[in-house]
Amino acid sequence: MEKPEKIPFEEFMNTMISFYVDDSFEDKMELEQKQRIKETRKLYKQIEAIGTYDGLEEYIRNDKESLHNLTNLLGVSEENFKRVVSMIRRNHGDNFVSEWDIKEIRNRMLADEYYMKEICGLLLGKSDYSKEIPRFVLKQLLIDGKKLKTFSSSKVLPEMIKNSFKGTYSTRVGREIEDLVEDVIRDVVGEHYVCRRKVFDRNIDFVIPDIENPKVLIEVSYMVTTGSGQSTKRETMISVAKEINNRNMHDADKIIFVNVIDGAGWLARQKDLKRIYNASDYVINMGKLEELKRILLYYYKAD
Repeated sequence: MEKPEKIPFEEFMNTMISFYVDDSFEDKMELEQKQRIKETRKLYKQIEAIGTYDGLEEYIRNDKESLHNLTNLLGVSEENFKRVVSMIRRNHGDNFVSEWDIKEIRNRMLADEYYMKEICGLLLGKSDYSKEIPRFVLKQLLIDGKKLKTFSSSKVLPEMIKNSFKGTYSTRVGREIEDLVEDVIRDVVGEHYVCRRKVFDRNIDFVIPDIENPKVLIEVSYMVTTGSGQSTKRETMISVAKEINNRNMHDADKIIFVNVIDGAGWLARQKDLKRIYNASDYVINMGKLEELKRILLYYYKAD
């Protein structure tokens, strides 16, 4: 088989998409948004109760969707809520390895009085995190009388849910892109890959076939908006590329580094994009996803 050529930068740029469009995905997101509004309406009869510690604790204990509903009401993305809980865990001396999802946070609150007390206290403004969490974030998380009155409005609630859903939508689009890439990987190498594992002290999205014998490393990044995270991503990718080059100089088994990048956010950061392109063995976008198959077929041979 002939070795795949790296797509020229200009061709790569010209075939990038600004936005990921898929009707089935959009339908799924709209359905989830409607379901969130429906679930959150269940809180109407309990609005006054969740303004007290005992009432909030009882609600969390009795409703398995309580934290989903509360973050929706507050207009806080679940991702940001998880960041705050991770900070509380680290303060408590938890051996932090990875974040808890919303379901696990509630389970820990039910099992450990410390987390119930701290998280309920945070939401009610009874735990002092003013030196560790910005005021803007604390105000978002606070359940006070003014918000309780707002929550009881059936006209305001749907708009609040829609606004809070923006973060969820962005996160899910990123996951959708990763799933499409994973489908290509699985189609070529079967189950001979691992996801989000540390290589060179960095979390890599896909490692083929495993961390003991990595042959192909694949990173995926889809961004619609620009932000400081792109600069961090750029430096991380360049650092990984340098580590790979150093290893390849002293090892007969070469590692190939592939970046799958797309979205309007990256189109707006072409200097960063060019640096990642130059540091990678291959850079492809969603319009060139077939190239990933050729790369994997050439560089990976199952034992």
